[in-house]
Amino acid sequence: MRIAVLSLVVVAAAIAGGCGGGNDDDQKVLFPAGCTNPSYKPKQNIVTCADANTVLKGISWTSYGSDTANGSATANVNACDPNCAAGKFRTFPATVELSQPKDCRKDVRQFTHLVLTYTGARPQGASASLTEDYPCNGP
Repeated sequence: MRIAVLSLVVVAAAIAGGCGGGNDDDQKVLFPAGCTNPSYKPKQNIVTCADANTVLKGISWTSYGSDTANGSATANVNACDPNCAAGKFRTFPATVELSQPKDCRKDVRQFTHLVLTYTGARPQGASASLTEDYPCNGP
């Protein structure tokens, strides 16, 4: 009888603790895609928060885990010609990688590092990749 009760307690604890099938949704890592208010698996991301001259759109995540996230997207980049205020946006194929998760506040874990890599043509004068760091953000 004692073994049966102990087994029942162990099974109940495993169910309550999320053991036995675990998934990444138990601790979703968020990202401040709009520069504020972190969200899970954003479809769009403002890469350069200071001026919003680089935006990833249509992000398709190939992986999104607790340590890194990887996907592909279209980078909309302001050509800044004749200047950034009057410039037109051009599109470029790109990949995106999120990393360096950090515990930002109670029950909120957030990626704080982004690398955008152009996979074909890239903006004139641009490097093959762009790296941005993001502070903990949101309410």
